[in-house]
Amino acid sequence: MSTWKSIQILIEMNCVIYCVIFGILLHSSRNTIFREGKVLSYAIYVNATLLISDALSWLADGKAGTLFRVLAQVTNYSIYLLEFVLILFICDYMYSCVRRYNPAYPGWPRRLVYCIIGVDLLLLLSNPWTGIFFRFGPDNRYIRSGNFELSMLLAGFCLLLQSLLLLQSWRRLDNSKRLELILFLFFPALGAIVQFFVYGMSLVNLGLTLSTFSAFGCYIYHFNRWTKERELKNLKSQAYLLNSQIKPHFLFNCLNVIEALIEEDPDTAILAVNRFSKFLRIGMKIETMDSMVPITKELEYVGAYLYLEQLRYGDKIRVVKEIDPMPDFRIPFLTLQPLVENAVRHGIRQRIEGGTITIHVEQMPDYYEIRIEDDGVGFLPIDTEVKNEREWDPDNLTSHGVGMTNVRNRLVMMCGGTLTIDSAPGCGTTVTIRIPIV
Repeated sequence: MSTWKSIQILIEMNCVIYCVIFGILLHSSRNTIFREGKVLSYAIYVNATLLISDALSWLADGKAGTLFRVLAQVTNYSIYLLEFVLILFICDYMYSCVRRYNPAYPGWPRRLVYCIIGVDLLLLLSNPWTGIFFRFGPDNRYIRSGNFELSMLLAGFCLLLQSLLLLQSWRRLDNSKRLELILFLFFPALGAIVQFFVYGMSLVNLGLTLSTFSAFGCYIYHFNRWTKERELKNLKSQAYLLNSQIKPHFLFNCLNVIEALIEEDPDTAILAVNRFSKFLRIGMKIETMDSMVPITKELEYVGAYLYLEQLRYGDKIRVVKEIDPMPDFRIPFLTLQPLVENAVRHGIRQRIEGGTITIHVEQMPDYYEIRIEDDGVGFLPIDTEVKNEREWDPDNLTSHGVGMTNVRNRLVMMCGGTLTIDSAPGCGTTVTIRIPIV
């Protein structure tokens, strides 16, 4: 066996290994939910079978004996058959990709490709009698026939047709998809052109292999990008839902405070209504549900809530702010207010003498830190993970249930932040928020 044949077989068998790996990756990671993913996986498996057949044909070529003659005939017929099928999958893959960007993309080119491949297959079936594509010499050596080029011209016409129709949807495609489809057509076309003039090399098969490999890489890139976009969309929807729970809840509690003041101190209730109406006007200027607001704006909301509570409870609620200098960063809307409300309702107000809430905002080297501390009654956590849910049950739609659970989820979803709680009975509670500096 010549050195070139050995190199050819070695390259093809290595490509077979990659085809198997890529095919398994496509199926095991559920990357075939799109039609083009399924078509690509079929193309990869067909390509692996094609390479195995081509390698075996090189082993049998020119060797005497009935076994090698049968092997040469079976493998060479398989090569032609699989090449036609692979061209069909390539065109079908391109059709599926372009249809995703251009739903008006016509279906007749794909039907025409089916017809052309069908003609190729009929000619291949007639080859044992007509020798239209190839024949075997006395020494069991593969020999091209005079009409060998016809098979390549028909397959080439299919690729050319797809290229021309691709141009019709060119403007609808993004740059990465354009590059993918160009490479998808380029490699088999280049291999066919070279093999058209050079005998003794399976460059069409290698070109088809490079085509499927490039398509695999591009498809995974697009699939991962689509997955990230879908995740972001889901996160935004969840953030909208969580915010839609928190905001009405906050308004409800503010109205409860005003209601209590009306009975206890009507004059103070009038001040509270005026302050609350101003608060609502400020809130209407924010794009609400999925908004990230400056920390200064968020602290205004906290101040509005604490003002209402202080009107009602007086000196029993004391507020200390440690915010100097004020960092410049953004935070999910209505993040701090539920935490401050928890500190007031479940910490300070449980003590007869009241207590102090300390709000600390500081910029660290890698993150912004916000601490909300109270010297209320505190609670006894079971462990670091469970303690957040022991006091604030996510299934209980009370103030602490909605507020704490949703604040944590929104921080993670909207800015990659974290929320931790440190508490002990009789010593108060500290809630720490950290938002990474991007």
